[in-house]
Amino acid sequence: MVQSLLQQMMQLAEHEHKLIEMNSNSEKLQQTYNELLEFKMVFLKMHTLAFCSGVLDSLEVELKASKDFSKLYAGIAILWLHLSLNQPSVVYCFFFFSDLFL
Repeated sequence: MVQSLLQQMMQLAEHEHKLIEMNSNSEKLQQTYNELLEFKMVFLKMHTLAFCSGVLDSLEVELKASKDFSKLYAGIAILWLHLSLNQPSVVYCFFFFSDLFL
């Protein structure tokens, strides 16, 4: 009887140790997930700025060469198309352009 009680207490201690370890792993997973989200946001912002810069550069060249505003309107139409797809980087870029041109 005493030996059975000791075995149960040892099993309980093992289970407690496993739960503590699982909790620690869960915290590590949550921290890693948060870091991945942060890297994703940084990458998204860098990608958006590079995209906006590239579009602005090409529009600048086109407007200097031809003074044809239809190309500007075409660029804005492309941004609207991407905006309709709900891509966060393009939404950010569109508002960047609207502040620039309006």
